[in-house]
Amino acid sequence: MKILLLMLLFLSSSLFGGTPTAPGKKEPSEGKSYAQERKLFFPKVAIKEKSRVYSRRKKPTLPETSETTKNAIDTNQDPIQRATKKEPFFLERGRYKFTIKPLAAYEIHAQVKSRRTYDTDWTSLLSSIDLALAWGGLVSKIADKHITYSQKKRWYYYNYDGGSPYYKPYIRSHSSNHHILPANTNIERAVHSLAVKDKVCLKGYLVKVEGKSSLNEKVWWNSSMTREDEGDGACEVLWVKEIQIGNKVYK
Repeated sequence: MKILLLMLLFLSSSLFGGTPTAPGKKEPSEGKSYAQERKLFFPKVAIKEKSRVYSRRKKPTLPETSETTKNAIDTNQDPIQRATKKEPFFLERGRYKFTIKPLAAYEIHAQVKSRRTYDTDWTSLLSSIDLALAWGGLVSKIADKHITYSQKKRWYYYNYDGGSPYYKPYIRSHSSNHHILPANTNIERAVHSLAVKDKVCLKGYLVKVEGKSSLNEKVWWNSSMTREDEGDGACEVLWVKEIQIGNKVYK
């Protein structure tokens, strides 16, 4: 009888999975740990989630080239600012009506030192990107080795170390944060295609913006008119009507 009972216990152990697992603990399959089973189970969920996220993303549309040019972008020259007689013009964006007043014709040949996009307040209705631009001696490997640039909340910042060949007065007068107001969608696409260290030529107008919302909220945004200032109000508010990247011109 004892022998028969032992044989029955042995057979039941083999048929029903061997040693019982502790309560609340998943029993591992043969040759796999619990973690490995999770790896085998969750990839299908992860792949599904990943494809769902990617399906919501839009590939950036590239700008259409308006023309090509043999004129090189000359970052050694200072920005060119001239008087203008261009009349104010008007825009409606969202719940705002804007008056755009050109203050001066403007052309800048520079290198992109930093870029930052915005989409959370009324300014982003007109300008979805800021470019921190530099020209002159700041467009050099030795300058990049000792000077860094960053942007935040429509401001830009620079830092330089003790080995820098350029100090605050020169950096301040040869770099600036530009709030870019593109004249059309093609120019906006071209501006967003820019990367740090790209050289670019921008043509347009420094402007003053006045606006009023449907709730009678008044807003304004004034461009700096000099490259020598700093602090609040020292950025250029630039209506861009033409942009050159490499030998391609976008209008």
